[in-house]
Amino acid sequence: MAAFLRIWTICAAISIAPTLLLSFRALWAPFLCLALPAVVAMFQGRIDKPKQFERWALPALGLFLLVYASQVWSPSGRAQNDATELLLAAALTGIMLRTPPPAAWILPLGVAWSLVILTIDAASGNTLRQWIPPDQPIGKDEVATARGLMLAFVMLPPALLYIHRDKTWRRRSPRAPLYVAGIGAAASGVLANGAAFFAGVAAYIIGSFRPQAMLRAIGAIWGLIFAAPFLMAAALPKVPQLLTVSSLPDSVLHRLIIWRTVLDLWAEGRTLTGAGARATHTLTDRLGAVTLESGAQIPLVSSHPHNLPVQLLYEFGLIGYGLVIAFLVMGARALLAVPWRKEMAIAIAGLLSVVAVYISVEMDFWHLYTWCALSLSVWGLRAIAKDAG
Repeated sequence: MAAFLRIWTICAAISIAPTLLLSFRALWAPFLCLALPAVVAMFQGRIDKPKQFERWALPALGLFLLVYASQVWSPSGRAQNDATELLLAAALTGIMLRTPPPAAWILPLGVAWSLVILTIDAASGNTLRQWIPPDQPIGKDEVATARGLMLAFVMLPPALLYIHRDKTWRRRSPRAPLYVAGIGAAASGVLANGAAFFAGVAAYIIGSFRPQAMLRAIGAIWGLIFAAPFLMAAALPKVPQLLTVSSLPDSVLHRLIIWRTVLDLWAEGRTLTGAGARATHTLTDRLGAVTLESGAQIPLVSSHPHNLPVQLLYEFGLIGYGLVIAFLVMGARALLAVPWRKEMAIAIAGLLSVVAVYISVEMDFWHLYTWCALSLSVWGLRAIAKDAG
């Protein structure tokens, strides 16, 4: 059984690359496959039981209860299914983090392979995706590859940490994945990927000198990110004024318009309990389109707000937002209380920096594949920590 599960885990890790290339939304499939050995270990009794109740679980439980309760007033018909998927992913992540992890090299192998394949596709004008049926518009291929790279960047810290610790790789080219990631970020043409890459590199460089200080600084940055919705609600110009701006790229201007619109809707609606789970996904059809100064016609609110804090505030109100803040504060205190080894602190700082970019300008709370990538990244870091003793 042990040999079978080891081969199963290796194959699941290798499958991450074709999944991200062909259908990044299906990352849940490799995630489930990688979780299977952990579930088996749980039923065999090989699971670390907490010595005491974890206080951070209280706000997390409260948020999930609010998510399910908000389906009563949510205008979305998919809220229950999506909430159940996220709850299942959270439960599997907890099991994976409390059972014996696989060999430390397995997930880094899958991530490194994925990064190379996606970078080749992005740099070659999506040649790999165009070779494989069905035919897709080139723009759709570009977006899909860019999203795949986003998920690869989220999972990259364990790969970088493993290469840094492995003597053979460290002698040859310890920064090779960073070079490949830089090429991929540039070739994807997506500002969020470029910003995430530079944020991760900055965390790596600064953390090399003061890792614990870097973790505290990133904690402060996360605090600013979650304070930003209230600052934007007070200072961001109204939509009619934003529509006359011509000095910003359309993609940046569109996000500002979305955030202003969603924050106004929150202030005018259920400020305490929010509009309900997945409510932001119903706004595109309700609100219609507007025309920018450049002449481009855009939906007033696209499929989601492209800002996780704004989305959480609108969908779950001040109560849900307070629960999220409580969870993050408790998590930050627990994280900073651990005397991490230098290389592990740098890897954690890199992961938090990359995720900070994506939650600010890209992430949707209901995108299961992003949570799967984040879970696998944390799981990979734990495997390496266990291997190091």
